[in-house]
Amino acid sequence: MNQVKLKHIFQIDETAGIPKYRQIISSVYKAIEQGNLKKGDKIPSLNEICQSFDLSRDTVMVALNELKARGVVSSVPGKGYYIDSTVLDYEKRIFVLFDELNVFKEDLYNSFTSQLDNKTSVDIYFHHFNFNLFEKLVTEATGKYSAYVIMPATFDNTNQVIRHLPNDKVYILDREKADLKGYPVIYQDFEQDVVDALQDGKDLLKKYDRLVMHFPGGKEPEVE
Repeated sequence: MNQVKLKHIFQIDETAGIPKYRQIISSVYKAIEQGNLKKGDKIPSLNEICQSFDLSRDTVMVALNELKARGVVSSVPGKGYYIDSTVLDYEKRIFVLFDELNVFKEDLYNSFTSQLDNKTSVDIYFHHFNFNLFEKLVTEATGKYSAYVIMPATFDNTNQVIRHLPNDKVYILDREKADLKGYPVIYQDFEQDVVDALQDGKDLLKKYDRLVMHFPGGKEPEVE
């Protein structure tokens, strides 16, 4: 059994649009794949990881709990965490790129993953409406996944980035974009949704003399 040093395992990038707990999980997987972690090795403690990377206990605990749920890590009370298995036998790896994390996106992600079997792993990323980050994440993921689920948000001409991915492995979420017509898409019809909402609530709206609708723009699509 070896005590593995932090610097040989974890790589936390503050500028990446990737949740810290996901970076911890990915670091452990990468270390196993590269042979830096072997079955029985003791990994740094929760407190060591928190202090070295200025992370909250909750963030690190979420990562360790997921690794335990996957059977990769086990814990021994009073002693720490150990590598329990180095068999990473996932048949499929899915790249998921959302614009941001909110309640709607969390529900969407949970619904998506609930339909997957235990032979499928999902790596989720966020571009935070930053096109350069969007391009960086997609480019770095090219050729590494079985499927790509991408939320282009308000960006235009995203096909210049996405076209480098295998055409039959890309799925677009949330927005129907003119330059992405060649890909399967599940999207919100924002304009029709507004019309339907007004129609459904017209009896309630009759009591008002004037209706003012405000569209701040930015993250929201334009509605004519």
